[in-house]
Amino acid sequence: MLDRVAPSKQTQILRSAAWFSVISGSWDEGLDRANRAVEISRELNDRPELGDALNTLGVVSIFRKETEQATAAWLEGLEITEASPATRAGILNNLGVVARMNHDLDAAESYFNASLAAIPPERRHEKEGHAYVNLSEIAFERGDLRKARRLFNEGMVSFYQQRRLDDLYQSISGAAHLAFVEGLIERAAVLFGWSENLRERLGVPPLAFEIEGEEPVGASLSNALDDDRLHQLMAEGARLSLDEVVALAVEGPSTTDEAVENPPLMNPERFASNLTQREIEVLKHVASGDTNQEIADALFISLRTAQTHVTNILRKVGVDSRAELAAYAVREGLDT
Repeated sequence: MLDRVAPSKQTQILRSAAWFSVISGSWDEGLDRANRAVEISRELNDRPELGDALNTLGVVSIFRKETEQATAAWLEGLEITEASPATRAGILNNLGVVARMNHDLDAAESYFNASLAAIPPERRHEKEGHAYVNLSEIAFERGDLRKARRLFNEGMVSFYQQRRLDDLYQSISGAAHLAFVEGLIERAAVLFGWSENLRERLGVPPLAFEIEGEEPVGASLSNALDDDRLHQLMAEGARLSLDEVVALAVEGPSTTDEAVENPPLMNPERFASNLTQREIEVLKHVASGDTNQEIADALFISLRTAQTHVTNILRKVGVDSRAELAAYAVREGLDT
């Protein structure tokens, strides 16, 4: 069937088919299709199409956990000056994801910002969502929860406007994670229920891609809620309309939410008594300037658990950044 199509169109069909294979979990098939798209583009000396094909090959490779192959494909794609600005923006964003997987936050942030800058103005509204959501993750890992929420909402609105279902289920899952670390556990379960319902309807395998050391939000919710309550909340989420779930996803913690799920400290000046022993250990590492990954390694916990501890401490202490938290720890004598 493909042989009946002009070679210039074959690569486009193969790229689309490769992506479909990825989201359906057929990664070997996706790799074959992506490699074939690259081969045809090289044979035709179609440089713009080769850039797109290399980008697709990198995406397939990263889902196969072949990071070096993915990076090589993307770096070659960046060298193709004829590649479209939108393709270059996508490649830069993907390289940022790899940098984040390697816990190089500075490099990841640089790539994500470069991705935003590379998007043509006329296509910014449809391409900026991924970069904003990824920058949100960087802010979160650095302990700036307020900035993380602002950036995430920028990306969420972009996905909503585009109505791309694959982006929406992933971004609502991200909203569930953000709500969870903000302490809004039941809201997180509702959002996760909507996301999982859409994922199942799309036929996407669970946990198709995750960053090593990070606990999936589903596992975090299972640990925080009993099974009956979790299933009830997820069922409520599955019944929400798109407008309703997006409105819930972009809503940050309100005063009422915080009062219900995270009661204010009775004596903020003596916050240490409200921290668990593990949180005090984490706080000492923050005061020493350790990153979340270094905290995780030192305490033999997952990266996601370390991130959650830091976020909980920020909320209990009532500050917005790691620098403020470290200064507070020093003043209270909790830095040693």
